Amino acid sequence: IHVLWKKLGDEGVLKNPTRAGLNTFIRKRFEKTWDGVVPADVDMLREWKQIDDVIQALKQWGQRVEIDFDWAEHAR
Repeated sequence: IHVLWKKLGDEGVLKNPTRAGLNTFIRKRFEKTWDGVVPADVDMLREWKQIDDVIQALKQWGQRVEIDFDWAEHAR
């Protein structure tokens, strides 16, 4: 999640590329989907479905703005 958010920020897509901006995005995007139970911080996400929801939303955003996420640079 953090890697995708950073890439969107590096590409100039985000108004607020900070951690606070990411937390705001998650709250606004998923508040209704997750029945209003949204953790206060991204690192508090524990359910794999919620984590996957955020990853997919960020990847889709990147695709809409034609960002190529280069996964090779993040491989370990």
